[in-house]
Amino acid sequence: MKNCDRTLVPDDGFFFGLSVFETIGLEQGHPLFLREHLERMNASAAALGIDARLTSEQVLDWLRRADHPLLEHGGLKIVLSRENLFFLIRENPYRREQYERGFLVDYSAVRRNETSPLVCHKTANYGDCILENRACHAAGMDERIFLNSRGELTEGTVSNLFFLREGKLYTPAASCGLL
Repeated sequence: MKNCDRTLVPDDGFFFGLSVFETIGLEQGHPLFLREHLERMNASAAALGIDARLTSEQVLDWLRRADHPLLEHGGLKIVLSRENLFFLIRENPYRREQYERGFLVDYSAVRRNETSPLVCHKTANYGDCILENRACHAAGMDERIFLNSRGELTEGTVSNLFFLREGKLYTPAASCGLL
């Protein structure tokens, strides 16, 4: 497969953000919604010309060999480019008290471009999300919401949007310009 150690091979993923990633919740050593995450990642990789297909077996094998306390409640970040494959375990950034009090949000002045070829792909070309996320935290908020060029809701800087109405779950359409 690809480079899976800590040696980075300079490629389009490193220089231009043409790599894909997924962050997958971990509970008691098990990745949540692994199949769905890998389906999205593999489809995005193909769309960007990354000739690789990551399997559940590869991820589970890596997790079996990993010795990390956050396997019990954390996140697995996978980054894939033409020449690189990285697995990283990170802390879950959401805390119980946030869920109990709710999340403070506002709207970003940055608009999503629903016509971009990167729409629907979770790529390392993520700078506007990180900058807006930092700015919202500096303003005392938890999250900032992006609208597209038509003024439609799309997503948060590091989160998905959804709401429940009369027992039915709603989320913006991918065509609005979100991951």
